[in-house]
Amino acid sequence: LVKHLFGTYKIKYHIHGPDHEPVEIDFTPPYKCISLLSALEESLGKEDKFPLANELATDEANKFFDNLNK
Repeated sequence: LVKHLFGTYKIKYHIHGPDHEPVEIDFTPPYKCISLLSALEESLGKEDKFPLANELATDEANKFFDNLNK
């Protein structure tokens, strides 16, 4: 998608706004495919498991994600 949109795999992103230096993001394949929820669990260091994908629209899942910020 990036190659189709920009004609290259490397794009400049102004993460801190247009008045700051851009960051280059390289989408050149191959790259590691990961499970988003597993990666979030790992990076947040939470002991509780994230809700399963088919449970994300439940009230329990909403409570779980609300509690992540506490």
